[in-house]
Amino acid sequence: MTERRFIGKVEAVARGRLMGWAWDRQERRAPRLAIEVNGAVVAELVPELVLPGLVKAGLGDGKGGFAWAIPAALCDPAPCHLRLLAAEDRSLIFDHPKARLAQPAEELLRAWKQEALSQGLWVLESVAEAKGQLSGAGWAIPPRAQPQKLQLLVNGRPARMTWLRRPAPEVVDALGLAGRFDSPRFRFSLALGGEGQGEGQGKGKRAAPLAPPWHVTLADAAGRSLAPGQDVWVPAAAVPQPPEVLRQRAHPIGDAAGFDRSGASAAELVARALGRVLPGGLARAKGVLDWGCGCARVGRYLLPLLGPRYLGLDSDSAAITWCRAALPGARFAVSPPAPPLELRDATMDAVLALGVMPHLDQPAQAAWLAELARVLRPGGIALLTSLGKMGFVAASRRPAEFLAWRREGWRVLRPAAPGRPFLASQLPEQIHRAWGQHLEILEVQEGGMGGYHDLVLARRRG
Repeated sequence: MTERRFIGKVEAVARGRLMGWAWDRQERRAPRLAIEVNGAVVAELVPELVLPGLVKAGLGDGKGGFAWAIPAALCDPAPCHLRLLAAEDRSLIFDHPKARLAQPAEELLRAWKQEALSQGLWVLESVAEAKGQLSGAGWAIPPRAQPQKLQLLVNGRPARMTWLRRPAPEVVDALGLAGRFDSPRFRFSLALGGEGQGEGQGKGKRAAPLAPPWHVTLADAAGRSLAPGQDVWVPAAAVPQPPEVLRQRAHPIGDAAGFDRSGASAAELVARALGRVLPGGLARAKGVLDWGCGCARVGRYLLPLLGPRYLGLDSDSAAITWCRAALPGARFAVSPPAPPLELRDATMDAVLALGVMPHLDQPAQAAWLAELARVLRPGGIALLTSLGKMGFVAASRRPAEFLAWRREGWRVLRPAAPGRPFLASQLPEQIHRAWGQHLEILEVQEGGMGGYHDLVLARRRG
């Protein structure tokens, strides 16, 4: 019996991808594959993933695996005839007459994830200024992952935006967008003065110099901001920089520059939100409590406005020690792990709790919300964040988790473990129901704090 030259198999269909392997015994490498669905070739590819199982089976270096992103048009739970063929001569490698390229629960989750991207989602990963140019890189998903022309505006001026035509599975797989929007990465550049360099600026036309701070926003073709809560502010002035160990503990994503951008952006969003609901905004607030301040990621950018009216509390004594030494113009103290705080009743005009509530279980949330309401003056404002839809989208890939989360409005995404804090996501309806027992919920801005976190504005009753 003649040994088959081409061998392979489809191992699984999951997260919108067809996963398997193929091998050419004669050439001792992966062959070019043709994927056929119901008699039509829908894709050709060369397997390039290294699979340890292939190495153990003696198939070369194991570089024969593939994970093909199934196009949305083919994500039908109905059975189909699936075949893998060698593109060279159409030799049959794998045949499944009743394959399913989608599971109903998984497709429901993928569809909901796409809907959760109603404002789009974007991240600025790097920014640098050199020789009169501002440049950087990031990734962006348009609203509902539907391709459209996007602009990156810097202080209202369009930058030159170049899309990188290469897959970014680390982004699209987490968001459930495989086969829908696979190349979200971009680079941008903008002349800060002199000759106009941005889109829509004619060559030779002089542009007014752009000085920091730089406000960066993602906009549609008409220049309308898609998601103001995701805007980025690149700060102008240097601020004290905490040690890396404290920085990573507070915000474990990105470098020192990214830490500063996230702090400056959050501070701007806080100031704008409180300016709408707190009479006189931060400028007239007599006392502002930043509960869970960490190493003052955000507080460093609020201090020029607040000075000694700012009080930062955190249970991390090392972070508080650093804040006291590096930021002498404000007040800092160690917070107890459970209420009460060492503060008198009704002493604060505003309380901030940024990135704290997602790390508390429901009983702890209730206890701390009651305590924050106690220290607020009647009519005082609490600005809190929760891990909402986008946070869940990025953190969860299991349909069963999604269904339970939608049913209950609350889901533990990660139990507490050494070096890994507890993490939970909750829906706006659950916030109104549970948090509303302690404070009057004024609004829940979905994605209003950097895209992944919802911004919640609440007022002490009375």
